[in-house]
Amino acid sequence: MSSRPLRRRDFLLSSAGLAAASCGGPGPRQSAPVKPSPRPLVLLHFGGGSASFAGLAALAGELRLLATYLPEADAAVWMDSPAAPAGMLRRAFPNVALLGSEQPAQLDGAIERAGLLLCASGASDAARAALEAWRKRTRKPYGILGAGAAQPVRGLRELLEGAAFVFARETRSLEVLKQAGIRGPALAFAPDGAFSFRIADEERAREFLGRSGLEPKRFLAVAPGPGSGGARLLDALESWVRRTGWKVLLLPPADIDLPAAIQRHAVRRAGSWLPDEAAPVLRRAVAAMGLDCAPLILAAANDTPPMYLHHRGAGSEGQIWKDIGLGRWHFHLEKATGRQLDEAVAKIQADYAASQVDTHEAALYARKLQGDAMRVVRQAVLG
Repeated sequence: MSSRPLRRRDFLLSSAGLAAASCGGPGPRQSAPVKPSPRPLVLLHFGGGSASFAGLAALAGELRLLATYLPEADAAVWMDSPAAPAGMLRRAFPNVALLGSEQPAQLDGAIERAGLLLCASGASDAARAALEAWRKRTRKPYGILGAGAAQPVRGLRELLEGAAFVFARETRSLEVLKQAGIRGPALAFAPDGAFSFRIADEERAREFLGRSGLEPKRFLAVAPGPGSGGARLLDALESWVRRTGWKVLLLPPADIDLPAAIQRHAVRRAGSWLPDEAAPVLRRAVAAMGLDCAPLILAAANDTPPMYLHHRGAGSEGQIWKDIGLGRWHFHLEKATGRQLDEAVAKIQADYAASQVDTHEAALYARKLQGDAMRVVRQAVLG
């Protein structure tokens, strides 16, 4: 990759997306009804994970991509989680109706008006139910984003082959679909919508950073993932603290036991947080490391070098690091030592401008692939 100087303005102009999470609490969503309009409507279904950190970041990224590549169309979201936080989605996308089963009349109206159902959570159980309902009620086209290798093709062949297009989340999943002999839809891969997340709650991020004593580019962001207090990760953090004397920010869920040597330098982001606060915090980290892909993707989208630690039992989502040119920052946790992980961070720091440019260009490539996918979506809607 090129080592030209990183120009922030170029990055913002060339990025495809924005994103969303929420400040709203549980309870019915008060969305405006989907009104009759000569404009086409895309109904974006997001499954049971729509209330999660990863789900919200991906959903908002997909909405931004639709607004960018299909400005002639309206969008509505069919959300399976009645308590999904939606405050930030409404602020970022005020013209997008957020619909669920508690709004049957509005959801029915959206299904009648929509020219395309876009399932943005792969072929999950929730997406499968939505697709089957759509096929039973209408003969209009549908497409799938985010298909993963962990989702078995058996029992889904009819739904997959009936789609106008199927986009896998990375190339390993795409290969699984091809080896299964799926025929009919356009098959390709499109990276997670979170690569196009650009919303930032700067005020909340600055308040947290100031309260925690975290200085820009002088802390390491770590996404340990649930129940993942592996010895190698702890060894890496201890090596980092010993080498730099800088702090470690543990991202939610931060339920990992730390030895005293690390604890003195650790900051835990307690409770849950939202992608709009996380994004500006991650932008200020010197690097991000962890087992959870979602915050690492947000780090990459904000020019912060991300190191993915693949662990036994993980799915194929980490393959995206290799697909977009960041394979040297993809590690197998069972094989890499803590010292090797910290040495990788040291190399990032040693030529930080070049590391940022590599991250920047990888994120741009991910957005280019997303743009290619959105052109297929556009063709399905407008013909």
